[in-house]
Amino acid sequence: MNELNISSYEFDAISEQIQNVLEVPCFYEELLTQIGGNTDNVVKIVRWLLENEKISYRVDNRMEWRK
Repeated sequence: MNELNISSYEFDAISEQIQNVLEVPCFYEELLTQIGGNTDNVVKIVRWLLENEKISYRVDNRMEWRK
């Protein structure tokens, strides 16, 4: 993802990790602690996924992967 200055390989790998973690909705902070890799890149990818409606916040403030 050039707009994020992240390789497509890293974007795909981190996105897959995020999707796996969010099989059970969790809070943003919990998500960050469960994903390995460069924290700055994880934050950028989470933001991108939110903006593109791949993940969303539920009423209880937990994040979930949109199906």
